[in-house]
Amino acid sequence: MFRRLWMVPPMTALLLAAADPKAHQAEVDTWHQARLARLQSDSGWLTVVGLSWLQEGANPAGSGEGATVKFPATAPRTLGTFTRTGERITFSADPGVTITADGKAVKTVEMLADDTGKPTTLSSGTFTWLVIRRGARLGVRIRDSNAPARTGFKGVERFAVDGQWQVSARFEPSATPRKLKIATVIGTTEELVMPGTLVFTLDGKEHRLEPVIEDGSCLLYTSPSPRD
Repeated sequence: MFRRLWMVPPMTALLLAAADPKAHQAEVDTWHQARLARLQSDSGWLTVVGLSWLQEGANPAGSGEGATVKFPATAPRTLGTFTRTGERITFSADPGVTITADGKAVKTVEMLADDTGKPTTLSSGTFTWLVIRRGARLGVRIRDSNAPARTGFKGVERFAVDGQWQVSARFEPSATPRKLKIATVIGTTEELVMPGTLVFTLDGKEHRLEPVIEDGSCLLYTSPSPRD
């Protein structure tokens, strides 16, 4: 099982032990509040309500039965059509449906994917969507600002801060960093680099972790079972 060890801020927590427990508590609380804010933002994960992978040719979008880019039932039955021609994606709005990009109504628009750094984002009512690229696949990620996960969000349970787990670790770099393939929740595989080993002592016993750095904000590591 893969576990995440969040860094508060990056490259502290496990690697550096703060001298002041109160300062560490405040630091963790600040990070936690920022995490909640990110989750509940318009672009946070709580707003994601759909992901459909695009096939070559026409891909109708909407909540109706004929849609291959499936929107929730609260969306119009038909919104328009995504057309994939190789790596090029266009979206054409259906008659009578108002679709906007940057606040301006559009009828047909070329969709730039998220890997361009400036993805095209379209909107209709409370819904927004954009094209994402994952490996060789292109898909449509759909968000709803009124998603039940967002409107019904009650926070994230967490353990109380325990100073026992605020330890210093020694980093031992690998002469030849290993690569680790990790399956994602959207059916793709990511290859991450394992740069070395973190060595630390807890309760008089030496422990070793072989992490990968994920997004610069956490360490990803494995444990044999969910209980470990």
